[in-house]
Amino acid sequence: YDHVLEVLGAVDTDVFSKLLRNVIGRNVAAVLDIVEELVMQGRELTQLVGDFTWYLRNLLLVKTSDNIEDVLDVSMENMMQLKEESGMIETAALFRYIRVFSELSGQLKYATQKRIMLEVALIKLCTPAMETKQDTILERIRAVEEKVEKRIIQVEDKVPAKLLIPLSIQHMFAMFGASVLVPFLFGINPAIVLLMNGVGTLLFILITKGKAPAYLGSSFAFLSPGILVMTKFGYQYALGGFVVLGIAGMILALIIGKCGTKWIDIVLPTAAMGPVVALIGLELAGSAASTAGLLDDKIDMKNVIVFLVTLGVAVFGQILFRGFLSVIPILIAIIAGYVAAVLCGILDFTAVKEATFFALPNFQHPKFNLEAILTIFPALLLVTSEHIGHQIVTSKIVGKDLLKEPGLHRSLFADFFSTTLSACMGSVPTTTYGENIGVMAMTKVYSVQVIGGAAVLSICCSFLGKLAALINTIPGPVIGGISFLLYGMIGTSGLRMLVDNKVDYGKSRNLTLTSVVFIVGLSGISLNLGNVKLTGMVLACVVGMALSLVFYILDKLHLTNDQ
Repeated sequence: YDHVLEVLGAVDTDVFSKLLRNVIGRNVAAVLDIVEELVMQGRELTQLVGDFTWYLRNLLLVKTSDNIEDVLDVSMENMMQLKEESGMIETAALFRYIRVFSELSGQLKYATQKRIMLEVALIKLCTPAMETKQDTILERIRAVEEKVEKRIIQVEDKVPAKLLIPLSIQHMFAMFGASVLVPFLFGINPAIVLLMNGVGTLLFILITKGKAPAYLGSSFAFLSPGILVMTKFGYQYALGGFVVLGIAGMILALIIGKCGTKWIDIVLPTAAMGPVVALIGLELAGSAASTAGLLDDKIDMKNVIVFLVTLGVAVFGQILFRGFLSVIPILIAIIAGYVAAVLCGILDFTAVKEATFFALPNFQHPKFNLEAILTIFPALLLVTSEHIGHQIVTSKIVGKDLLKEPGLHRSLFADFFSTTLSACMGSVPTTTYGENIGVMAMTKVYSVQVIGGAAVLSICCSFLGKLAALINTIPGPVIGGISFLLYGMIGTSGLRMLVDNKVDYGKSRNLTLTSVVFIVGLSGISLNLGNVKLTGMVLACVVGMALSLVFYILDKLHLTNDQ
């Protein structure tokens, strides 16, 4: 079938479906990539425009007619696909698409730059603001109404001051427990970590041009090799290893910038990517329960009460809160859990009383040793896999492909640049944080202004001794209660990816990929590379990439049975 299409210069309806869905999602980069791929395949563009217009006509018939099965002569699978897509687009918008492509069809007959004209037409469909005709204006109004109805604050949206502060506090609290745990394990003052996490996040926003919402917190990936180096050489030599790894990561990001990201679709197709993203949340489930004190040998009922109050407010706040409260359910849940902890008598304010009002973070400089560097260096693979996974799941949440805009090379460079700078100042390495991704998924607030506000608050806390000490009194059951829900939502995002991309599990390769990735990630098996242990999501990602690459090679050799 594919060979017949290639000879005719025609395009499969699956490509039209993919093109339409990206137009509806206003993903210009993805739309242009599809055009690029079709041009490279030698598809005839005039025929493409005519066939796509006909596809839109069929979609309009499905949307406006009853008993359409008697009118359209298409397969049952294609009919189901058309019915699904008809529910994704308004009739007025569909009329506009047909108008634009009908005009284009007439213009292409004698045109010499057909590809440019096609790309311009597709960009018009993705960006109604480029046109001033009545149907375009109506579509823009509907988009705004939909956005307001869903209470979505997009990445580039400005947030009023009365919302910005509580939303930023919410993000800071979400990362606080996990982020200060790392310096505790390394035996250093958390103030320097709060400072560099905030600075690193602001740099990340700057480098990614304010297009990728992510909070950079303390990375757990370096704990095992870092503690090994600390035990043998001291913490400053661990800092040296962090610096070298950060520089190597920036070099890797520059290479990705030159080579592009299309390789991701080859080594991490959706059937593998979905379970990898799901594992980011699922493998942290035990961590949430442990933080809450639910896995202790002797469970304290006070911890259980605080945990249930926090989780209950977070869960029911999602479906019961209205207006402004519906945007900050996490913050309200933390406050409710904290009040419950006070009533249960499990808080200790001694550290707050002893802390000074103002305190300077403890800066240190790195020292370098080859053995220490080689011990830490293999963590590069782990951190890179973790970053890609986080960017993929964030892309699904915000509805934009962050791997293409601002680009994986920018976000990865920013991540490793933050790690390098952090290590030079005496702090631990940084990474994008799953907790904050979970907050975005729950609240539908994606604005980088809110992330930047949380970063500024973190910097302020690093100099306010009593405030940092007070926030540090938030007990484990509160953090565990919040994490319980946030980690679950990250896991669900991976499953949603499989549904949204309509992964066909009738194909053996997809069933095999998803099965192997899930089992490797949840089985507890590990692979040791020197002093670095690959396990859980990271090992599953490596196995999924390797298996997908083998499948790709077998496809090229025409050895597979489902091409």
